[in-house]
Amino acid sequence: MKTIELPSELMAYMSESGKFVFVNDFEGWGPEADLAHFKRIALMEGNGLVAESGEEFAFQYVSFRRGNGLTVQLRDREKRTSEHLSLADLPLFKDFDVVIWTSGEALQGFSPICDNKLDLAIFIRKLQEWGETGDYGVQRKVREMVTLSLFLYKNNPEKIPSILDEI
Repeated sequence: MKTIELPSELMAYMSESGKFVFVNDFEGWGPEADLAHFKRIALMEGNGLVAESGEEFAFQYVSFRRGNGLTVQLRDREKRTSEHLSLADLPLFKDFDVVIWTSGEALQGFSPICDNKLDLAIFIRKLQEWGETGDYGVQRKVREMVTLSLFLYKNNPEKIPSILDEI
């Protein structure tokens, strides 16, 4: 069974002041970064995604890739600490192909490629719960993650057809 569980430690480092998730931009760009049914396209700053349908998706100044095999660093500027975290060890990254995006070697967000509407709805609801008490930056991350997850679901040719897709 797939697990839709937001990685709490990762989320904390993405949202708390003085903390960030460092992603080495010199690693993880080989075949392990490729996504089934999506291509990465070069843009002036960063890259974007193109679905097999031809629909494009991009945020300004970011780079997208599959993040499942990456090891990231959780960095705390105030404590001057850094710890390694293998994304492959997180339940969400075990059960789904997960698209991450970075800017300036910092993780900005992530979205799983869902193949059914229930998993998508659970992911979105958990993101909204996480963002309810956050500041503007956290709420922006939630909106971006929701927007990408909807694009990925809509353009996933392997999704299970749902009557709800037409709503």
